[in-house]
Amino acid sequence: MGRGALAEAFVQADWPADTNGVLLTGPYMPPEVRQRLRRHTTAHPRLRVVEFIPEPAPLLQQADRVIAMGGYNTVAEVLSFEKPALIVPRATEQSVRAERLHELGLVDVLHLDSLHPGALTKWLSRDVAPPQVHQRIDFNGLSRLPRLLEDVLAGPSHADARRPYEGVLQHAAV
Repeated sequence: MGRGALAEAFVQADWPADTNGVLLTGPYMPPEVRQRLRRHTTAHPRLRVVEFIPEPAPLLQQADRVIAMGGYNTVAEVLSFEKPALIVPRATEQSVRAERLHELGLVDVLHLDSLHPGALTKWLSRDVAPPQVHQRIDFNGLSRLPRLLEDVLAGPSHADARRPYEGVLQHAAV
């Protein structure tokens, strides 16, 4: 599947009647793909294609659901807003992350080899509850950093030097 496969499947999906869509292409999508997507939106009044916005957080905050590639920053933002999400990973590292998050019940995953408009239509038609992300993932790593640094500096002779890292490794695997 080429670049833009998810975007093209998105604009071709059948959406529930009360659904509007915003497709954020990003600045690196090939111009010919963006043109095809824009042509498709002329016949679809509930769809808008946006190439770039400097801060996508407000868009995510307003969304009822999110369909996205599996890049680290995108997934982290989607999780932080606790939005039902369908992640379509395009690389091995993205697949590992998406599968782990799926195992935790935080996202749905659709692999590129199964990507087609009907698969997106099916996911959009399902009842999905917002994931309980903040109950499963600690987003306050910065507040734990001083304690972790103390343990590292104390060295292996520190009584529980390895124990604090178990949770960190588990979260890092996410």
